[in-house]
Amino acid sequence: MKRLMIVSALLLSASPALLASAPAGVVRQSDAKAEYDALNKEYRAARSAFRAELRELQNSGDEDAIAAAQAHDPTGEFLGRFVDAAAGYAGLDEALPFLQWIVENGSVDRPEDGILVSDEAQAALDTILRDHIASEELGSFASKLARMGRTLGNERCRDTLGTIITKSPYMSVQLAARFSRAQLTMGDSDATKAQRRGAVKDLKTVIAESDSESTVARATSALFELENLQIGLIAPDIEANDLDGIAFKLSDYRGKVVVIDFWGDW
Repeated sequence: MKRLMIVSALLLSASPALLASAPAGVVRQSDAKAEYDALNKEYRAARSAFRAELRELQNSGDEDAIAAAQAHDPTGEFLGRFVDAAAGYAGLDEALPFLQWIVENGSVDRPEDGILVSDEAQAALDTILRDHIASEELGSFASKLARMGRTLGNERCRDTLGTIITKSPYMSVQLAARFSRAQLTMGDSDATKAQRRGAVKDLKTVIAESDSESTVARATSALFELENLQIGLIAPDIEANDLDGIAFKLSDYRGKVVVIDFWGDW
C-alpha cells in the first residue's frame, strides 16, 4: 500500500486532474489510457505538421531552411514527456504503453551513422525486461519488435525476444514473441542458417500451441514462405495454361532461366 500511495502521489503531481475521483492509492487503468491516448494524439499532430513543413521546404530546395527545420523534429520533446509519464506509473502495467512508445520512437536509422539507440530507448527497454517481464500485457510489445529492427537493430530485437520467451510465465506472450522472432528473421537478409532454422522451429511451436485460429493461419503461411519461397530454394510447381491455351508446368522449364512476372490491374 505504501508503494501504491507513492505512485499515486507522483501521478497527482504530474497531472492534477488524474485520479480525482479514484480512491486514495488506486491507479485506474482508464486514466492511464486516457493520458497515453491524449499524449500520443498530440505527438501525431505535431509530427504531421512537422513533416508537412519539411515537404514544403524540400520542394523549395532551400538546403539551409531544410537543415534548420530538421533540427526541430518534435520527437525529441515528446520523448521527454513520455519518459516523465512512464515514471508516473513506475512498476505498474499502466507504464507499458509509454515505455513501448519510447522504445519504438526513441531511436533512428541514419544511413551515415547506422542505428542510433538513444539512452531513453535503452533505459525503457531495460525497464520493460526488468519490471514487466511477468506481465501478461507484454505480448503486444513482443509483436511490435518484429518491425523494430531498423531502429533497434535486429540482434537487439532478437535478444529481447529471446529473453521474453525464456522468462515470461504466460504462454500467450511466449508465442507472440516466437512469432515475432520468426518474422524478424524472415525479414533479415543477414540472418544465419541457424537463425532461419530457429524461425522454422518458432513457427511450428506457434502452430502447435496457439489457440487462435487467425494466429495459426498466419504462422502456417509464414512457415510455407520460409520453407518454400526463399532465395536458392526450388520454386513450388505451378500448373497453368499459356496464352495459346496449352497446359504447362513450371517444372517443365527446370534447368532453364525463367522469369515469372506477377501483376494485376486494380
